Amino acid sequence: MNNDRHTALSPGAIEAGLDRGEFEVWYQPQLDLSSGALARFEALVRWRHPAWGVLLPKDFLALAEESAEINRIGEYVLQSALAQVAVWRELAPHAGIGVSVNLSSQEVIDEHLPRAVDKALVDNQVPADLLTVELTEAALMSPAAASAVEALKRRGVAVAVDDFGTGFSSLTRLRRLDVDFIKIDRSLVAGLGHDIDDSVVVEAVVGLAHTLGMLVVAEGVETLDQLGRLSDLGCDYAQGFYWSKAILSDDARRMVSRALVRLAV
Repeated sequence: MNNDRHTALSPGAIEAGLDRGEFEVWYQPQLDLSSGALARFEALVRWRHPAWGVLLPKDFLALAEESAEINRIGEYVLQSALAQVAVWRELAPHAGIGVSVNLSSQEVIDEHLPRAVDKALVDNQVPADLLTVELTEAALMSPAAASAVEALKRRGVAVAVDDFGTGFSSLTRLRRLDVDFIKIDRSLVAGLGHDIDDSVVVEAVVGLAHTLGMLVVAEGVETLDQLGRLSDLGCDYAQGFYWSKAILSDDARRMVSRALVRLAV
């Protein structure tokens, strides 16, 4: 972000942007590598700023975390994403296409999180097992992580650790927290096939995760070689530009409709 843009953004600007409806949720598909079927979408927030265009989370989330606006953004994304799941269920009632929603460290420690999740599920009439919440390794290392994960799991919500491989948590600790999914960071996926160290790490993570009863999602898949290597290693799910960038909700609906047609053939 350039200095002018950084200066112009503030918690007040974020609050005003939320009030004016400038925030959007975009969706990136995750595919089941064993079947090739569309499994879920990751919900990704964007800010369509009137002066600066579409802003990515890295441009404003840290600022939002300095105020209560992070909770407003989180609740907006949760409600919007589950509203889309309800639409996908109408389009493809037997496909079980769910959604993953990212939570910040601040949201994880918020005592209102379980109630916000309950409300969004009830408001949109979506089963809890179609929602996955993604937490960073840093968030999971906080003292409040265990109780937050326990509360989510009690509701039937799945839990994923995002960007695994960039922090310092261990898979055995994540198993104690009852994590369902490990998302391998794109920086490790990028090295598959030509960086021996990255390939060894990915292979080890997939193997140990499966041993501990967790499923594995690979982020940032961009090439056929990466996809082939991940399939050979037994990786369960993947997402990346090889299939699709993040797309608007209307495009996600069209993707669900096309997936249904392919499954019916």
